[in-house]
Amino acid sequence: MFTILQTHVSRIVAVVTITLMGLAPQLADAQVTSPAPYCKPTFNQMGQGPCSNGWEWRLLRVRLANLDYWEPNCNAAVTSDYRFFIPPSAERALLTPGNNYTVTVNAGLGNNLTNRYAMVFIDWNKNNVFDAGEILSGIAPGTQFTATTPQNFTFDIPCGFASGTYRMRVMTSWANPFNASGACGTYNYGETWDFEVTVLPTPPVPKPDFTFPASVFVGTPMIFVNTTANKNANFSWDLDLDGTDAGSWT
Repeated sequence: MFTILQTHVSRIVAVVTITLMGLAPQLADAQVTSPAPYCKPTFNQMGQGPCSNGWEWRLLRVRLANLDYWEPNCNAAVTSDYRFFIPPSAERALLTPGNNYTVTVNAGLGNNLTNRYAMVFIDWNKNNVFDAGEILSGIAPGTQFTATTPQNFTFDIPCGFASGTYRMRVMTSWANPFNASGACGTYNYGETWDFEVTVLPTPPVPKPDFTFPASVFVGTPMIFVNTTANKNANFSWDLDLDGTDAGSWT
């Protein structure tokens, strides 16, 4: 478990406590089994756990920004191959335009660790359909991986992107590559988790504000002090207005 849960010490302690006490982890938060208005994929060979009828071939953990949902391997309490999680505000993935993000997916561990497949969508255009163009960059849907290796799926949110709530779908399958039906297909073994994620408003562009001495001696460096309110920005200097960085001046 410790090789899978790579997080800070206080979180590890909390996870170990939950596991030993037999309590449900975060995945108990606001989960439903209806994907409406979205389609629902089918994994027609899935049974009920623990670790029987393919329940080890399912999802174990999903991480994105401050969203970190997991459940015990081969959880006997699970009775569906689909769940939709609407996280509380403190656990929701909050995404800021102008940044790139990574969705990390861990597949369940069982007798057969190979022949796993994974796919992640975000419905960016909010048409209630997970289009092929909305598959996140990562391992290809038809490429196998081993369950002991977490899979990363990346995406960028450009500045000015519309703020609001978006639906993310995370899928895993065993032995069956995802077909042309994608997020709505029928497969044998696997599982689907849907999440609501939130895109925040684009932060305002910071106005550069620097202080510097009114004069300096010849050959003495002039020190500029950045007093900009939002220092989470990079500035380039162009002293001669030729479109290139200033470099070193004396």
